Amino acid sequence: MKIYSLSPKIVENAIPLPTIEIEQLPKKVSFSGIDTLIFTSKVGVQSLNRVNRNWKRIPAIVVGKKSADEVRKFGGTILKEASGDSKSVLELILNEFHDRRFLYIRPKRVALDLSRELKTRGIFVVNKILYETRCKISREIISEDSIVIATSPSTLKCFFQNYTVPKSTKFVSIGETTAKTVPAEFITVVPPEPSLEACYKLAKKISKN
Repeated sequence: MKIYSLSPKIVENAIPLPTIEIEQLPKKVSFSGIDTLIFTSKVGVQSLNRVNRNWKRIPAIVVGKKSADEVRKFGGTILKEASGDSKSVLELILNEFHDRRFLYIRPKRVALDLSRELKTRGIFVVNKILYETRCKISREIISEDSIVIATSPSTLKCFFQNYTVPKSTKFVSIGETTAKTVPAEFITVVPPEPSLEACYKLAKKISKN
């Protein structure tokens, strides 16, 4: 049983099947009136560092461990880490940081419009779109009875757009938001921890059953 990974990051022993590529968008960023950053991906951290390195003095709320590691790598400060998806970021802000003034670093398209959700609850947030994802075409043929590690709604969208996916394919999703992107006719499971390592461990376990 083959195990594919849609992540741009290499997952050991999984067949790499990157379905998206990143395009950086030229933008200027101001931190005036901002006291907290929001990062929902490590690409967001990289994109902001490319256009304005003064962000490091502002504490950040991050979606999960990978984003937190990226912030620390560049010398930034973590205010708090959410539990792996945008919904958990929203809940964290509403419960603990609703009085802060946020700058949300994001891609052009998102699964959950975090900015809108915050604004409707009276929370100050400024959007800054610094990158977008585009579908990347591959000639790989998906085998029957395969397992696909899905890492984001955007990678899944491109996957279904560019491939014929056998009905016997099973999906291991890195989080609940991504899992909801998988069509209902496929079996989808979510590991207890939102990480690529946990996804592969679960996919390996499923492949042995």
